[in-house]
Amino acid sequence: MFRTRWWTLGLALLIFLGLFLLFGVMLPTLRYLRSTRSVMTPTTTIITQVQSMNDLVMVKYVVEKVVKLDGEPSLLGKDSVILLLHAVVKAGVDLAGVRPEDVQVTGRKVVMTLPSPRITDCYVDDRKTEVWEHKTAFWRPFDKDLEQSARRQALEAIRLSAGEQGIQKEALERARQQLRLFLGSLGFREVEIKTR
Repeated sequence: MFRTRWWTLGLALLIFLGLFLLFGVMLPTLRYLRSTRSVMTPTTTIITQVQSMNDLVMVKYVVEKVVKLDGEPSLLGKDSVILLLHAVVKAGVDLAGVRPEDVQVTGRKVVMTLPSPRITDCYVDDRKTEVWEHKTAFWRPFDKDLEQSARRQALEAIRLSAGEQGIQKEALERARQQLRLFLGSLGFREVEIKTR
């Protein structure tokens, strides 16, 4: 009975010592070694993967605008047109323009310089655009260019308005968010995104 107690006490002490070594020494050491190893992702791999994300960093505004345009007045009267213009404006960062010199890797830190964001597309959605009114003087010929002129002027005003409302800033912020997530998944602890 005395021997069984010592044997049980020794076995409990041995199990306690084993658990202490496992949880107190080995696991923290492994965690430390894993966190200090350097990231081995080559810059060319990063650039290739970032360039393939090009279509993901896009911001799209859908805009409706009422446009009225009067034609040139003459002795015969004047033409006018009123449109409900439905337009789409897209902005983004051209990640295909990221060059090798735009990526600097230092241990677990990466600094990436992106091209400036820009409006990539601005167009009228003809399926949703409506002509509310097109007036032509009784004795004048129909001015088919008046509606097209109204569309062009409105589209340029919408493009400028989207820029003033910050569509490019929003596109840059979306690109930064997506790149931080992507580069973080590659093991980088510090990600700094700049623009040219």
